[in-house]
Amino acid sequence: MKITKTLVMATMVLSCAACAFDVPSQLESSRIEIVEGLSSQSYDTKSLDQNTIKKIAQDYSSSGHGVLELTVTYDPKSKSNTAMKATLEAGRIAQLMTDQGVSAVSTKVLPIADSWKISHALVSYTTLSAEAPSVCDRLPGFESHADVGDVSLHKEYGYGCTIEAMIAEQIAHPEDLLGQSDKTRTESGRRAENVVEGRGYYGYSQSPTLGGESSSN
Repeated sequence: MKITKTLVMATMVLSCAACAFDVPSQLESSRIEIVEGLSSQSYDTKSLDQNTIKKIAQDYSSSGHGVLELTVTYDPKSKSNTAMKATLEAGRIAQLMTDQGVSAVSTKVLPIADSWKISHALVSYTTLSAEAPSVCDRLPGFESHADVGDVSLHKEYGYGCTIEAMIAEQIAHPEDLLGQSDKTRTESGRRAENVVEGRGYYGYSQSPTLGGESSSN
């Protein structure tokens, strides 16, 4: 009996010598992608009070990246909508933006003929959004219930895409995915300060000491 079992095991080993174990994985290896966009809004310059600017600054803090460009218009022929007034307004708005945490604001004034008493402020900046890998462009079953059981669609989609998509939706500040080259610098704002001072990511309080069970030898 022992001899028979030995022969059977040897035959199985020899037969598997030609087996291929290098099977392509269906697990998607791509990771969350940062997608760059542009936010550009026009306002009546007079309407940019503290509350409106606070909302703009919050939007910028959430998805903005780089320098916020502020352009205030004036009419060269107007006695009230002048270049000097536009310059002063640009400085006022930029200061309020800075007070609300926007670290980099670039200002300029722009002449617009025949705009008369109406001055506009143009606010634009680069936006960043965290999105699922571009190869995960179609979720099986989301377009048609019949697709849920289509194995070929699941193979094309790749396991792991759903997790990446869900994580991307929960990222509060996509710019954080770019990382920081120097964590000792604090001019990047609240989140950098929290890293340096050991505070929590979302708040200003010191992170609590981790507790739990302990043991001794």
